[in-house]
Amino acid sequence: LGDLHGLFGLFTAQMFMLRAKLQALD
Repeated sequence: LGDLHGLFGLFTAQMFMLRAKLQALD
């Protein structure tokens, strides 16, 4: 479960960074 939670956190972080990049571009 800990592994899955860490993976989910990493995925969320990636999405957050991608979203920030898109907003910065806009």
